[in-house]
Amino acid sequence: EEAGKKPTSKKAAKAAEEPISANAENGDAPKKKKKKGSNEKEDLYALVGLGEERYLASDKMIKDAYRKVALDKHPDKCGAALKDPAERLKIEEHFKHIQEAYEVLSDPAKRRLYDSTDDFDDSFPESSESTPEEFFKLWNPVFLRNSRWSEKKPVPQLGDDTTPYEEVVKFYDFWFTFKSWREFPQEDEHDLETAECREHKRWMERENSKMREKAKKDEVRRLRTFVELAEKLDPRIQAQKQAQKDAKEAKKQAKLDEKKRKEDEAAALLKEEEEKKAAEEAAKKASKDDEKKEREKQKKALRKERSRLRTIVQGLEEKHPGSALPGITAVEDLCTALEQNKLTELNDRLQPPPGEEFSAIETCLEALNQCCTELNIDPTANKIQAAPVESTPPASPVASSPKPASGKKGKSPAAKQVELPEWEEEELRMLVKGLKKFGKTTARRWECITGYVRTRTQDEVIQMAKAKFTVDGKPLNKPSEQQPKTNGKSDSADDVAAKLEGVSLEDSADPNKPNSEGWTPAQDHALVQAVKAFPKGCAPSEKERWARLSAGIPGKNGAQAFKYYPILLARIKAEGK
Repeated sequence: EEAGKKPTSKKAAKAAEEPISANAENGDAPKKKKKKGSNEKEDLYALVGLGEERYLASDKMIKDAYRKVALDKHPDKCGAALKDPAERLKIEEHFKHIQEAYEVLSDPAKRRLYDSTDDFDDSFPESSESTPEEFFKLWNPVFLRNSRWSEKKPVPQLGDDTTPYEEVVKFYDFWFTFKSWREFPQEDEHDLETAECREHKRWMERENSKMREKAKKDEVRRLRTFVELAEKLDPRIQAQKQAQKDAKEAKKQAKLDEKKRKEDEAAALLKEEEEKKAAEEAAKKASKDDEKKEREKQKKALRKERSRLRTIVQGLEEKHPGSALPGITAVEDLCTALEQNKLTELNDRLQPPPGEEFSAIETCLEALNQCCTELNIDPTANKIQAAPVESTPPASPVASSPKPASGKKGKSPAAKQVELPEWEEEELRMLVKGLKKFGKTTARRWECITGYVRTRTQDEVIQMAKAKFTVDGKPLNKPSEQQPKTNGKSDSADDVAAKLEGVSLEDSADPNKPNSEGWTPAQDHALVQAVKAFPKGCAPSEKERWARLSAGIPGKNGAQAFKYYPILLARIKAEGK
């Protein structure tokens, strides 16, 4: 009764399968039952007369062939009743096998299972065997053989080298998604016909499916392998890949060429701009150099004409001492105010005729007075006169040598007593800035300061600077406000000349009485005159300068003069002299 009950679940069905199995009565465990083996070794297609068509035979062909064979092989038609028992049994068994073959081939499921076990060639060419020329000849039969397992019909063909590439892509897409109906029955599978109930049959199907799963996976792997190999060796795919690669390389090369072209254009443009800029800079520099040369040329010509005017006026003054020639300030004002062409014209008028040493004094006076009138210059200002010679001790060769009074850079007392021309506030401001900008150590300092001021001559700049400013451009204090130096350093020669102006031998009661340092007033005066005569830079070295300087100081050498000089300077500044 328990065996006859229907199981309510899968577990119950599985448990119920054991007592209803073939050996359940003996208490043995259930065993797998094999299929009937009557037709396992026989060719079913050959039994019905379709040995050549086999899996290609249609249902109608199988039915027609069976009817024909059944009529020919029927025992009654073969005379089985007249045969001996053994022969009659053989005829009956053969007819029975024909009926069983038709039963299998007419059932689609059974026929598919039988076709899966039919002889089949699973091999495919190796890569070394396939060449582009032999590809279609070798691989077309492989695809035809395997197309029998396809669930989808019709199956696309491999084609040839003239097949469009789109059809080739569709062909391989089909085979990469190929669905096979091929089954792989195993030797030890359960025979579903022996199932005793529905649950038992389902259990058998599940067990059979598990045993076939591994074989199906191997089949899928085999199909995938030979399709990938075929696609790899297909000359059409190779040509397309090569064309795509060439197109990609061409596109890449085109990009590189375009990039290189742009870089070359940019480099050429940059080079052109640099060359243009260099040419402009060279032209600008050449223009500046030409302008500078022209300015230097004009300055040189201007200085030459100014020197020429001073020389002419000085010569006329020496030739005609009592004449009404313009004074030294008026001459310098003319040199400053007149341009080069005007100076040249004036000098040509003052130039004596050929064969004569001097021009007529009336002609010269007329030309000079006319220029002074046009420029509002007082011709009587700072009239040139004989300069008194400063008395110096006879023992000093430096002090005893008188300096010539010159209109250029003379530093005689007479020239220093000349009234300074008026300077505008802007000119004084530029002078102060020039003194600060170009220090004592600047080479050609006064030329630099004169060029900075621009509106005055070098003599005027030096005269104003020494009269009203210190070396550093600070306003010059009164003598009573000046403090003596305590650092022991000496001033420059120009500063000494400005600070020691007016010191004379008459300031001391006894010229030959030495002071606490062992120096007499006469030696002090000789030191002052020697410092004026030998300014800084007059000798290759400072030591040689003081050696030369001491030659004009009786009884003293260069080292003694160098050591005593700061002491003398501090004493004079302290006394307010």
